[in-house]
Amino acid sequence: LDMYICPPKRLSHKKRLILFLRSYNGLVLLLGISCLIFSFLYTCLFIDIEAPFQFMVPLGKIFYAISLSIIASTIFYFITVYFPKWNRRKVEEYYIRKWLQQLEQYGKYILEDIAKKENCTYKEFTTAASSICLNSQPPSYISLRERVKISTWYEYFDNLFHWESVYMKEVEKYSDSVPAKILVKFEELRQFDNLRKAIYDHKEFINAQANYTLESLGDLIYQRARTLIDLSDLYIEHMYD
Repeated sequence: LDMYICPPKRLSHKKRLILFLRSYNGLVLLLGISCLIFSFLYTCLFIDIEAPFQFMVPLGKIFYAISLSIIASTIFYFITVYFPKWNRRKVEEYYIRKWLQQLEQYGKYILEDIAKKENCTYKEFTTAASSICLNSQPPSYISLRERVKISTWYEYFDNLFHWESVYMKEVEKYSDSVPAKILVKFEELRQFDNLRKAIYDHKEFINAQANYTLESLGDLIYQRARTLIDLSDLYIEHMYD
């Protein structure tokens, strides 16, 4: 399975910290630290200051008690829930990002194979697609890269759909550590797979011998490529959710 891709790109400590603080676990930690700061100030400073209103004395004691409770709960949560899963999550993160990077690479291949560059605009892509017939033979380097003979663009997309399914199943092996947004994207690709249906219809019903170009499927193909490319960044954005 692991044919082309280098190890996942290393995330800086600053990037990881920002992502962590934006997550649920980060908010829990920030709340615990805020309560710790308040408790420290209350015992060392506030308690010796005369309250301007009498009701503020019991109110301060209530907030102090709540803060101590939150501090204890935060410590308990990180010791019993977060840290025991930390090492497992690190290992699973590596494999999840590796397989998502495979999907990202296939998205880039689609753009490169059709428009000859991965950062092409939609207009550039459809213009290039308008000159490629579905029943024509893709460039020979694609067969060499995929290690299988690909004679038509129908076979090209069949190969794409096959590897998509393989890599998505690999990611789903670690479903407990995969953000919900990634799993939703996978379901959308499966249940609302308009590109796969359109390719099938062209091949089986519309007449595969006709000179239909990729332009007729340009929007579906381009959106598919962009979805695959965006999966890695989507995972990173929500990896601490």
